[in-house]
Amino acid sequence: YYLTVNYKKAMIKSYFADFCHEYVINYVEEDKPLGTAGSIKLIRDKFEDPVIITNCDTLVDVDYKKVMEYHISSENALTIVAALKNVIVPYGVIHSGSGGVIQSMEEKPKKSYFINTGLYVLNPELIQKIPDDCIFHMTNLADLLMKENYQVGMYPISEDAFLDMGEFEEMSRMEKKLNLE
Repeated sequence: YYLTVNYKKAMIKSYFADFCHEYVINYVEEDKPLGTAGSIKLIRDKFEDPVIITNCDTLVDVDYKKVMEYHISSENALTIVAALKNVIVPYGVIHSGSGGVIQSMEEKPKKSYFINTGLYVLNPELIQKIPDDCIFHMTNLADLLMKENYQVGMYPISEDAFLDMGEFEEMSRMEKKLNLE
């Protein structure tokens, strides 16, 4: 396992030092924030198999083996695990035309989108496409790969399989799911 660390790296290292591991954790220290993809470029080891990359502030309840099998069988260069997100507008929505003439109204519409969970599978040879020593996010890498006609795919999961600590409401859901309240 590789953990790229910058902000609060001492706390992160201390946390993992308290556990007995059946695996090895390698810390890759950023001197400055480089974004998720940019920090991966700091790993000096070479990978032969697709690499699973994930953000540290999300929990994704997914079978990693199935995600990897999907990535390989789909022949994706990059696979993004995407959660279905349902958004309800709490008001009646007005659809209007020119001159403000109302064409239709929709009471509390519900829209559904697939959102990026921050969990990716990347073919190892594509790490070389990440620029050195600059902020570069996984979404930047996905855009670059698509522009160069690489296949970027998604692995869909349910809304309940994704929790994001970065959102207050989601943090509350995470605490409940993990029985931390």
